[in-house]
Amino acid sequence: MRLADRIIAWIIVLLGLLFISAVKRQFTPENMWYVGTGMLVLLVGALNLLRIRVTSARWFVAAVDVLLACFAFFLGSASGLVVPGIILALLAVAEAGLSLMPAG
Repeated sequence: MRLADRIIAWIIVLLGLLFISAVKRQFTPENMWYVGTGMLVLLVGALNLLRIRVTSARWFVAAVDVLLACFAFFLGSASGLVVPGIILALLAVAEAGLSLMPAG
C-alpha cells in the first residue's frame, strides 16, 4: 500500500509540474493564475510525500486532498477540461483515503 501511496503522490507532483510547464511564457495575469494552480497541485503532492514520513499530519493532509479534489473537479467542469479534472480529483481522493489508513 505504501508503494501505491508514493506512486500516486509522485503522479500528483508530476501533474503539477506538467501544468506549470504548459503555461505560455508571458507574464499576464491569466498565465500567473495557471502557474499558481500548478504550484497548488505540486504542493499538495509534496504534502502527501511528507505525510508518508510524518504520519501525525495525516488528517490535515487528507483534508487538503479533499479540497484539491473539489477544486480539480469544479475547475475542470468550469473550464471544459472535465476528464483531466476528474483524473486529478480521483488521484486526490485516493491519497485522502491512503492518508487515513493506519501507518504500517
